[in-house]
Amino acid sequence: MLPLAYREVFAAVILAALQTGLTLKQITTSLEKNLELPKGRSSLFKGINNSSIIDSSYNASLTATMTLLDLVDTLKKETGRPIVFVWGDMRELGHEAELEHVDVAKHAVGIVDYLYLVGPLTRKHALPVLQVHDDTFKELRWFDTSHRVGEFLKDNLPKDAIVLVKGSQNTIYLEDAITYILKDEGDKKKLCRQGTYWDLQKKQYKIST
Repeated sequence: MLPLAYREVFAAVILAALQTGLTLKQITTSLEKNLELPKGRSSLFKGINNSSIIDSSYNASLTATMTLLDLVDTLKKETGRPIVFVWGDMRELGHEAELEHVDVAKHAVGIVDYLYLVGPLTRKHALPVLQVHDDTFKELRWFDTSHRVGEFLKDNLPKDAIVLVKGSQNTIYLEDAITYILKDEGDKKKLCRQGTYWDLQKKQYKIST
């Protein structure tokens, strides 16, 4: 299942393919066989403790984050599985930063069971709003880096959870949190921003080991 926002993308693809003479059946079959999402944009991974990870760690905006929250809300209602939301700062919003973090925080109430925040903006703008509704969460915590939340989840991830990971790349890099909870360590290469270049860029944000 993908967020509803992908409807426009698929509609454009289908219309373009129809113009080339392909049938709808051919288009559907090809999409099912060949579709591969860009890294960090709603990719699905198996996690520890029988969890499912929705990796949307590449970047974050208000609309994209709200859409994914709606998706996990639907999945929660269909499966009864607990929802874990690892949410990092949404950056480059200017004077809209406070309002948009507050909007996401309010939307998460009633959907998310375990909410883990990363970054100074979520701490400043979202945490005060969420703490008012603290009794609606099974757990609510803030972390200063993606590695700290990853280390915590490695030992505390609820069984059978659906884990949504969403945050901006600028100093947040939530894909690094995912590395701690992947069932198959080989999936690390499928995450965004991997390799020597990015290791150097992220070095100052990693906790000492």
